[in-house]
Amino acid sequence: MQLIEVFTQYSKLNRPFTYYYDGDDLEVGVRVLIDFNNREIVGYVAAVKSTKETIETASKRLGFELAKITKILDEKPLLTNELMELSENVTSYYLTNRISVLNAMLPPSLRPSKGSLSAPKIAMQKKVSFKPEFTDFDKLTDKQSSLLSEIMTHGSVLQTSKNRTQIMQLLNKGAVIVEEIEKYRLRYEDYPREDPHELTNLQKEAVKSILEDYKETFLLHGITGSGKTEIYLALAAHYLAQNKQVIMLVPEIALTGTMLANFYRRFGKKIAILHSELTPAEKYDEYRRISAGEVDIVVGARSAIFAPLQNIGLIILDEEHAETYKQDVAPFYHALTVAQMRAKSFNAKVLVGSATPSIETMARARKEVYGYYYLGERINLQPLPETTVVNMLDYKNVTTTSPYISKLLATEIRKAIDAKTQVILLVNRRGYATFVSCRECGESKKCPACAISLTYHKVGNNLKCHHCGLSFPKNDPCIKCGSTNFSYTGFATQKAEEDIQKMFPDARILRLDSDVSRKDKTPQVVLNKFMNHEADILIGTQMVSKGHDFPLVSLVAVIGTDANLSIPSFRSSERTFQLITQAIGRSGREKIKGKAIIQTMMPEHYVIQHAKQQDYFGFYEVEIRHRYLTSNPPFYFLLSITMSHQNERTVKDTILTLKLNLIKALGEDATVIGPTATFYPASGKTFNETLIVRYKNYFKIKPALLTTLSPFREQSSLYVHINVDPYDV
Repeated sequence: MQLIEVFTQYSKLNRPFTYYYDGDDLEVGVRVLIDFNNREIVGYVAAVKSTKETIETASKRLGFELAKITKILDEKPLLTNELMELSENVTSYYLTNRISVLNAMLPPSLRPSKGSLSAPKIAMQKKVSFKPEFTDFDKLTDKQSSLLSEIMTHGSVLQTSKNRTQIMQLLNKGAVIVEEIEKYRLRYEDYPREDPHELTNLQKEAVKSILEDYKETFLLHGITGSGKTEIYLALAAHYLAQNKQVIMLVPEIALTGTMLANFYRRFGKKIAILHSELTPAEKYDEYRRISAGEVDIVVGARSAIFAPLQNIGLIILDEEHAETYKQDVAPFYHALTVAQMRAKSFNAKVLVGSATPSIETMARARKEVYGYYYLGERINLQPLPETTVVNMLDYKNVTTTSPYISKLLATEIRKAIDAKTQVILLVNRRGYATFVSCRECGESKKCPACAISLTYHKVGNNLKCHHCGLSFPKNDPCIKCGSTNFSYTGFATQKAEEDIQKMFPDARILRLDSDVSRKDKTPQVVLNKFMNHEADILIGTQMVSKGHDFPLVSLVAVIGTDANLSIPSFRSSERTFQLITQAIGRSGREKIKGKAIIQTMMPEHYVIQHAKQQDYFGFYEVEIRHRYLTSNPPFYFLLSITMSHQNERTVKDTILTLKLNLIKALGEDATVIGPTATFYPASGKTFNETLIVRYKNYFKIKPALLTTLSPFREQSSLYVHINVDPYDV
């Protein structure tokens, strides 16, 4: 008999439950059906112990009656030993639930949940090949001969609805062999292979520095257009030659297509892709390909860090500064932290690249915790774009057509269109109007679930909450006075598209934001059109600001980023500088001279001035002083504790009790700040309050944190979300 430790699919119960199994030896890492509190659910086997005890003896010793495993769902473990150990490390570091980490690691079809049982499984297709013993060619019809000739030429063909009848006829005549093979549902474009490009001297020196540096993590800091991608490819080639594997992470799903094409052209078909916009069936197929050892390189967004590769040599995070590398729902992991955990298991190298490294990453590089190399020249020695700041507070600078478009920008757009070059306009808000209010009483339209302002979307003619995704009819009456007369203000991508089209009716315009991405399934459709010069102007959110290389872009304009500087976050300046700098870097990357325009109501702000000069080091020196004076990262570490409950009074009282307990338990090792209402004060039917813990040494305070939080986390009606190293507070 075996005693089996099983994690249940209910994430609040962060401990395994013991069952018994009297069949063949069971392995750690498989899913099982179990009876849990008179409900049949899916569990995940975390530990197996053989025993000679009887069921009665074991039950008596444990103090409860053992239940039997109902059914084994997997023939072999879903995760390698390394990934199982990683799940423990991630769970421990982020003070989260093991089952939520397992769910993050696995595709929907393989997750330890009841829903996975009805998720897509293996798809099969029929492969038809020539039977060598066949000689009766004269007995074939012309159509049969033609099909058989095609089969012999290509080695095999797949059976389709069009050729099924002829294939069955060939099979009956003994001319072909039909076998079932797995069908992969993700279709890759067959990119032509290309030889490695000749590296510049700076690139060669960067590759040499990275390979020779003994440090586990290395920062490649290169200005926009300096050729970081070619260095990634050269390093990947080095590790592949040593029979090692590579994970290539990008911060946006919009960038996966471009990066996949780069690696596919260089290394061929042994590549897989993983990101959240793949269908469950596609994720299942890709995960199984990786797990089966058919893949050497995995390209993807954040979750691809969990790819089940078994001999990793290199993990790359491009645009490492991006906030999307931090998961914003439980488990709140950061891809870089997980990459460093995996690197230790494989003695692998972690390479992070950016033109605008995060303040924490640069600080670690300067302290020589990370290796560092700087690329200060563009690959083709092109100068950085000539950048102009336009003060939008001066009405003389504004067009009469749109209060959001300056006269200078309108002039430069016309020049670019006439010169048959392209323009990118960064408008970092999606929708049409970002603020809707009642004209009668002034009450703003807010999401009833999240208590934040709704955005008007002209496409769809509705109001949307950009936090929870709920939509509401545009003409629902005001909840305060009942009026249906509303004012629509603010500037977002749909409004920008409308205004620019009015100003330039001859221009071909594309828009790229998350609304368009959901409609077209992939942003790559829009990006390919722009790359092929099927449009003159691309209007978009931060999706258009980083990682793209459009040779015909001569002008980039940044519109309405001032709002980012007003966000109550210690990262607001850093985020704004990165966004503007990255966007400007899309201009003038090839032979065309680049221009950039920053429209702002704060033209003298240090972020705007340093972004104009593309002066990362100047910005860093100012920002690092601010961080020191405000006791923020990298000088202190942060942890947020958000408490949720259906009763507002209960959550306020309980979090005050927790604060007092934490102050007593942590003493002088940490400062507890708050409680404060979260940015989203309500979510669904719950109310939220947050504490911030500021500290120097995480592992010193961790035991006291766990002990203090434990009784609160175990309350059934209370939800406690712990976010270690939050991106924002």
